[in-house]
Amino acid sequence: MRKPILSFLLGSVVLCQIASAQYVQNALPPEDISSRPIFGDNQRLSHTSRYAGPTVPQVRWVASGGAIHEPTDLQGTVVAPQMTAFGSVRYPYYGFFDSLTGEFGGPFGPFWGQVSPLTTFNTAVYVFGDNDVLLQVIPEWPVFILSGGQYEARVISPSPVLGVPDLDTTLRGVPAYRSGFGVYTDGLMSYAVLGDNFGNLFAIGVYWVISNRYTGPFVGTDFSFTPFPPIISAVWSTAVFNEYNDSGFAAYHNGVVLQYDIAAIPAPQISNGFTVMDLSQDDRVDPNDPSSDPDPIPSDSVDRPIVFNRDNTVAYICASNYGRIYAVDALTGDRIWGLKLDVNRRIPIMAGPSLGTDGAGNERLYVIGRTASNRSTLYAIDTQTGTVVWQRALPNVSRCTPTVDVNGRLYFGDDRGFLYCYDANGNQIWRLSFGAPINVSPALMLDSAGDPILVVAVSNRYLVAIQQRQPIPPTGGTIGVGAIGGGAQ
Repeated sequence: MRKPILSFLLGSVVLCQIASAQYVQNALPPEDISSRPIFGDNQRLSHTSRYAGPTVPQVRWVASGGAIHEPTDLQGTVVAPQMTAFGSVRYPYYGFFDSLTGEFGGPFGPFWGQVSPLTTFNTAVYVFGDNDVLLQVIPEWPVFILSGGQYEARVISPSPVLGVPDLDTTLRGVPAYRSGFGVYTDGLMSYAVLGDNFGNLFAIGVYWVISNRYTGPFVGTDFSFTPFPPIISAVWSTAVFNEYNDSGFAAYHNGVVLQYDIAAIPAPQISNGFTVMDLSQDDRVDPNDPSSDPDPIPSDSVDRPIVFNRDNTVAYICASNYGRIYAVDALTGDRIWGLKLDVNRRIPIMAGPSLGTDGAGNERLYVIGRTASNRSTLYAIDTQTGTVVWQRALPNVSRCTPTVDVNGRLYFGDDRGFLYCYDANGNQIWRLSFGAPINVSPALMLDSAGDPILVVAVSNRYLVAIQQRQPIPPTGGTIGVGAIGGGAQ
């Protein structure tokens, strides 16, 4: 199905100049590979938005279909990974919705396996003249990756030249497992780093060439881009972290964390490796008493994404089952601090981590832990000290990673269908009920008119767009105050 996605993604060059994509990167000309490009903040998987969410909510529109993963913004179009309503549940697709009205623009698919959020990154177009002289480099040329879990990846990029076909290819057996993509450049082409169920890491690289001899895309998928030895465990996420995007982390289900050097020649290499069990060696039974007995973790998983602080100098890693969180130096992998959510028992981390501010500019880390069979707790953590600033017991179980707006407000849902808004001090601002589980993080984005909306997936049933409540304009006439039936006035 080439349409309707090409009408959405490739309709015009203007449409394709995406500045607010989920993951954004600029490639550099080949003569300048000594420096590195800078990513957009969302590559840190922090669920931090630069927009303000609603303080007094009002539903703008409702559309059927829900989402099985986080919706994405594509220049005024909401792109939602969805499960098919008919036929096999193994064949999900992407649904496109108008952000102003919720009108369904069409599906794109089907895919095999669970689809991931639409991933967008920018590469370069190289224009050559006679004798292969480089005349121009066009940066920020978009590449889109749509995926069907661990089985296939669809790569799409618009052609920069009329009459030359767009890049639209499906790579079989190339996975995009779970939620994490890392993106980097070697100065010539840009790559999306993917991982699979068997611990393999590799990359899809894309760039365009315009010349007298050849005009078209170059696509590379060779494992030699990331020749890391496989770890027999599923890759949870990959992410590039520092300011110049020449280093990254990959997290595994068995608790392993690999740190890799993207700038290594001729290909990325592992620069460090450790486990959450290693990080726990300095834990104590009583964290406030350094002389108390050691309390290491015997075995655990990194089943939550690794996120990075706003300076890209610290990574936050969760030992998911034991309810422990570690701050790690992003350059050396050294432990900075560790936190137990509870000193007496395990608190499995069901959602997060998210990063945001406390309203005064201080960075906060948020996670949701399951503290009982029928309820969860929201934790706010000081990123400097690793201490819990506040915690709030939730009435139901939640496995929804909070989205944090520019003012530090948190938006998340629970298994009973409630959607919450909390301020940065832990005060509930409002709560809405939608009657079905909300497990996918709400997406805070701008609609095509430039106004912020919060897009919420209510299970796989429907999507809801929530805006700031608009005042009801007067209809005319006058308003007076008086007494009825006599009396004092």
